[in-house]
Amino acid sequence: MQELTRSGSRVAPSAAKRRLWNQSAITSYGAAVPLAVLIVVLALASPYFLTLVNIRNILLQSAILGVLAFGLTVALIAEEIDLSIGAVEGLTAVFAAILCIQLGVPWPVGALLAVLAGFLIGYANGVMTTVLDIPSFIVTLGTLGIASGVSLRLTDGNSISGFPAGYVVIGRGSLFGVPLSTIALFVLFLIIWFLLRWTRWGLRLYATGGNAAAAAELGLSPARLKTLALAISGACAGIAGVLISARLNSANGSLGQFDLLDAIAAVVIGGTSLTGGRGSILGTLFGVLIMVIIRNGLDLLGVSPFWQTAAVGAMILIAAILHKFAARLGS
Repeated sequence: MQELTRSGSRVAPSAAKRRLWNQSAITSYGAAVPLAVLIVVLALASPYFLTLVNIRNILLQSAILGVLAFGLTVALIAEEIDLSIGAVEGLTAVFAAILCIQLGVPWPVGALLAVLAGFLIGYANGVMTTVLDIPSFIVTLGTLGIASGVSLRLTDGNSISGFPAGYVVIGRGSLFGVPLSTIALFVLFLIIWFLLRWTRWGLRLYATGGNAAAAAELGLSPARLKTLALAISGACAGIAGVLISARLNSANGSLGQFDLLDAIAAVVIGGTSLTGGRGSILGTLFGVLIMVIIRNGLDLLGVSPFWQTAAVGAMILIAAILHKFAARLGS
């Protein structure tokens, strides 16, 4: 924050921008090393790992988790957290199913309204966090419960199936052999990467997450930036809801309930700081691939799902410890 200066209402980005992105790049590339090692080890351990069918499965699994993790990355850079993303994923999937299947709304409109619903839920989280001064941990924990309960009530615990064919293509179709959901993931990656890397909004988001009080003294609006960050997280959860319901051709209230832990793990492994002001979307992408490949590889090796959950928890702790040591070495 010391390098930021004011010129009227504008913030000069040059020195601060280079510093922030140098820090983020180090953590991002650091996540690439264990990813490469993991791929080599699993390729040697299982003859099925590098088959085209398995690679396609990895890409499909990465799409849902990646979209959630991208939104969570934006929130964490702003020094907030969104614990509701998995529940909002399920709720927006159910919302899309009600619109497209039960009410006959054209599927493109239904999909857009589901994403908009996620955005509005995230925006509400942001307003309660900033205007009412309630920690986002508490706000989104409450939203998690509300979204889960509403989803289950709307479906009575059952699934709603039978989406229009065009909607299903979003989750099951492919272009030149690449799943459309994976293409959607990389389009979202490019959008968020551009916003964080090349816009004043991105610099201000990092500045706010690094030191909100100092950012306010420089004329920024931490409340507005944090609110928008949580709204983006909610919108990403809405996109994930559309993708998962399209892939399954159904929706129910339990969708997404196990995705929060993996999303947090992917973001932490990717180098995003839980205390705000540091992180990158590239690092999160590496983290997502690590998480998906770990689960995929353990499945191929016949490891129990219970141990897989334990492995995810261990990965979070290991990543946090490594980042702590890296921060001390860099200070």
